[in-house]
Amino acid sequence: DDLLPLAGQLNLTDDLQLRVWEDVIRYAPGGLDTLTLALRFGIRRETLSRRFAAGGAPSLKRAMDAVRLVAAAQLLGNPGYRVEDAARLLHFSSVTLLQHTARRTFGVSAREIATMDAERIAQVLVAAPIWR
Repeated sequence: DDLLPLAGQLNLTDDLQLRVWEDVIRYAPGGLDTLTLALRFGIRRETLSRRFAAGGAPSLKRAMDAVRLVAAAQLLGNPGYRVEDAARLLHFSSVTLLQHTARRTFGVSAREIATMDAERIAQVLVAAPIWR
């Protein structure tokens, strides 16, 4: 829910974009794919992806990845969780994919995102080239 206010900064202004963003925040950490999301909104996957990214907003896949990385940061902030645990719990297909996604999105390893506070994560998400 802390990510909901980022909608305006991410150019998510259309009603559909805002409703999808809410669902991404709520369900992406548990393993959400674009087809399931499209079915939930009663439109084709391609249409949903195109409409979500309209007006300079991030791609739907990038938005879902970023939300999952925020969840990974929260898990990895607990010393009881390893990167392998975070990858499994957040439905990444492999530890390597989690590592690659963290590096591509934040420029750091998956373990290092745990040291980023929420404000810093938000700043990186908004400023990151993936949103353009």
